[in-house]
Amino acid sequence: MPLSETCNINSNQSNNLKIEFIDLSYYYKNMAYIPKVIPENIRQQIEEFHTDPFLWWISQIVTYVLRLQPSIIKKLKPIEFKSPIVGVHVRRTDKLIREANFYPIEEYMKYVDLYYRKFEQTSKVSKRSVYLATDDRELMAEFLKK
Repeated sequence: MPLSETCNINSNQSNNLKIEFIDLSYYYKNMAYIPKVIPENIRQQIEEFHTDPFLWWISQIVTYVLRLQPSIIKKLKPIEFKSPIVGVHVRRTDKLIREANFYPIEEYMKYVDLYYRKFEQTSKVSKRSVYLATDDRELMAEFLKK
C-alpha cells in the first residue's frame, strides 16, 4: 500500500523527490531514547487542543499509513441490519485454553430467545435476526443448521 500517489510500488521512477536523511546516531547513542518530535510549525496549534501533542501526531501518521485504499472501500459492502437484531459474540479458539468455558450454541440461543420473547411483549417483530461474531468457522456452520 503506497503512502502517497508519488510513492508507487510499481514505479521505478523517483518522481524527482528530494529526500533528506538526518542521521541522529551521532547525537543519540542509544536510539531507543530519541526525543518525541512533532513538526514545530504545528506544535502550538496541537498543544491548544490536545494534552499529548506527540500522541496526537503519531496517531495521525498511523491513521494515514493504515488507511483503506479506495479500491478496498469499493469492495466493502455495508451490512444492512433490520431492527431489532441481537449480537452474539462466541470466542472459542484461544479463549478456551485458559480463560473461558465451552458453551454450546444452544446456550447462547436460549438468551437470544429470551430477549426476543421479552421484546415481543411490547413491539412487533417480523423476523428474529441474530448477528453471530465468532472465531470458530465450524460454529458458523452449526449455527446455520440450527
